[in-house]
Amino acid sequence: MLVAAMNPEDLDAMDESVPFTKVTLDNLLGVEHNEESYRYYFTCFEEAQRKRSVIGASDQLKKAIKWNYDEFLRATTASQIPVVRDFQFRIKQIG
Repeated sequence: MLVAAMNPEDLDAMDESVPFTKVTLDNLLGVEHNEESYRYYFTCFEEAQRKRSVIGASDQLKKAIKWNYDEFLRATTASQIPVVRDFQFRIKQIG
């Protein structure tokens, strides 16, 4: 509940299989990650995404989407990233 109150957009992004931005991850964990540790998180996220089971159209979209590391490194929240907004729109269309 505390995470939802502090970071509602980020909680939504997590539900939709969107990686955390570096700023968000730092804030959630209370630690400032260096670029190497954030890259490790992001790489692991992408690896898990590739291994995702596909059951329906939304799973296929979640598995196929390509995230730009540099955008997530620099943005404060995922909702600031155009491809994330497009992805969220497409997920809502799928239902």
